[in-house]
Amino acid sequence: MLHGYARSFCMTSIHHRGTEDHPGLVLALDATEGAHCKGLALSVEAGHEEQTLAELRERELISSAYLERDLEVELADSSIVIAVTYVIDPHHVQYCGGLSLEKQA
Repeated sequence: MLHGYARSFCMTSIHHRGTEDHPGLVLALDATEGAHCKGLALSVEAGHEEQTLAELRERELISSAYLERDLEVELADSSIVIAVTYVIDPHHVQYCGGLSLEKQA
């Protein structure tokens, strides 16, 4: 579980789910006080860390809308690990947090 973030439709996508003329709406992790987000934490086989990070960065940092952060994540067994995460930059032009459900639809 990631505390302090919520997964919400708060990002327009111009690369994978739309274009600059017709951006798509996608989920992103948005800093939200008191929130928490359940998800999947993956480990990387020893010796593959650099390649995996390079591939993640190529995919996730394509437009600079995401910020790469090392954040504490609580695993199912209650242990805490530091995980590489990608969270939306609320100052980026692609950020659109706070849309009504009608606008999201």
